[in-house]
Amino acid sequence: MSEFNAKVIQEFRENKGVVGGFFDDKDVLLLETTGAKSGQRRLSPLLYARDDTALVVAASNEGAPKDPDWFRNVLAHQDRISVEVGDLSFLADAQVFTEGAEHDRLFQLLDDRYGIFAGYAAKAGRTIPVVRLEMRALSDVNGFNAKVIREFRENQGVVSGRFATMDLVLLHTTGAKSGQRRINPVASLRDGGAVVVVASFGGAPRHPDWYRNIVAHPDQVRAELPDRTFDAEVEVFTEGAEWDRLYALLLEKFPVLGTYKAKTDRVFPVVSLREKTG
Repeated sequence: MSEFNAKVIQEFRENKGVVGGFFDDKDVLLLETTGAKSGQRRLSPLLYARDDTALVVAASNEGAPKDPDWFRNVLAHQDRISVEVGDLSFLADAQVFTEGAEHDRLFQLLDDRYGIFAGYAAKAGRTIPVVRLEMRALSDVNGFNAKVIREFRENQGVVSGRFATMDLVLLHTTGAKSGQRRINPVASLRDGGAVVVVASFGGAPRHPDWYRNIVAHPDQVRAELPDRTFDAEVEVFTEGAEWDRLYALLLEKFPVLGTYKAKTDRVFPVVSLREKTG
């Protein structure tokens, strides 16, 4: 990641989407893609315009003769896209337009908003692709989880039902087998600057999918809290003094863990999530 992008991303997250400099008084989103060749998660700050419920971005690359890397990532892994805008983070479905009336309409929408994209197209000597990003229907997520995620986002982390009295985090992970982005609401506690969760899975004999995703892709984990979202440095504990300490804190806060543990011989892994720095 370039130093410029890293600075923009940090400022974006610290100020709920507000960024200065070139992006001052402009609408900015963070587009998360999977590298076409590397398979690594990539983050790109982009200008956008609204089109009904969708967000529209252009693969201008500031007028460079080739498409930007993020656009090639979108083409390679169109099912692995997520978006941060303001203090909201969501999985996105992408429509790509490289020609035709809809391309022209959306491109004009962006140029009318910012007055720079026609100039980029002239400089590039190529048609600049346009991508329309729509929040993925929550029906594509497990039905119960979809309801919790919707409530969490609409009510600043407050939800009803069995999670009503718990501090939740929405864990964004990459599927261990599918490679697709997943979101799971998980009960958590704070330990200093860390968010701590436990892979109890209600006492089931196997670990939950989100935990297997973290183990498979520990560098692709994001934590969504009511007031902020951050890329996470992950530490997994399955034994030892730190597991003992954290599990005791979790058991004190969530006594139901004792009931879950009575159902299985499985050790419940504990995961500590800290915001990545640098």
